Amino acid sequence: AGVVIVTAGAGWAFAIDATTFVVSACTALALTPRPRERLRARRSVWRDARAGFAFVRMHRWLWVTLVAGGVANLASGSRNVLLPFVVKYDLHETARALGFVYASASAGALLSSSIFGQHGMPRRPILVSYVGWIVSIAAIAAFGVSSNVIELLCFAFVGGMGMAVGNAIWATLMHTYVPGELLGRVTSIDWTLSLSLWPVAAVASGLLASLIGARATLLGAGALGERRDRAREIEARRDERDDPGRSDREEEREERERRCQDTLVGHGGFVEESVRQAGVAHVCDVEHARDDVQALVHRHHARHQLQRSTPAREL
Repeated sequence: AGVVIVTAGAGWAFAIDATTFVVSACTALALTPRPRERLRARRSVWRDARAGFAFVRMHRWLWVTLVAGGVANLASGSRNVLLPFVVKYDLHETARALGFVYASASAGALLSSSIFGQHGMPRRPILVSYVGWIVSIAAIAAFGVSSNVIELLCFAFVGGMGMAVGNAIWATLMHTYVPGELLGRVTSIDWTLSLSLWPVAAVASGLLASLIGARATLLGAGALGERRDRAREIEARRDERDDPGRSDREEEREERERRCQDTLVGHGGFVEESVRQAGVAHVCDVEHARDDVQALVHRHHARHQLQRSTPAREL
């Protein structure tokens, strides 16, 4: 873009950009939709929206990430406003240099996307995606301390790598764990919440830059976004059972089953017999609270002791 602006003018740059959108639209129209069974009953838009929000609320990995993304994107909004200002007025460079900075970020994104495509999903996808986003936001903070274009190019390249990894993993998680009939609604909520603070960042960054300077504002915005993502990254690291497919209710059920297992520990070899006499395949598979399970075990233990102490009748 910078090369086009320098050689042909800004008008041609906008025209080429508009052409890419036309090509994208034609490509989308040429796609053949897959046949899907449509629901007979029509539902209102508000009901569909409530269903999407209900699904997001049920899954912690979704709603926490969307809220964190909204705060972290304050840094991205500040970068869009202040990076051109820094390049032109602090470094006294041209639009061509700014274009190379953007191109460097794109090159880093292409490289990391290719590597991700070759290796597939990591074992801890949420954790890795947050590490990538933290790297990209830290690069925005680094823009505030860069003293030349070469440093901007390096930071942009690293930031592009991190952003592409985080976004690629996130898109894969969305298409893997969100049901197809809800994917459009959940994706809409994702974009709405994630980008909700961009207008605020655009306005606030300009006001802050006039007071404390563009570099300090970039540094502060990057530090704020990095801190928010870092807090969520620590939470993901603590979760050793990091499985986005589970809802909060499923996690509660698994926690209840673990407590049930703890209750059974130390009751001796009669547990299996008690479970068999109760007619349950596995005592922790039923929806009993801990006290109910404990009562079941003690009751059958008492019956077992009674049978052992009562002499058998002679026929």
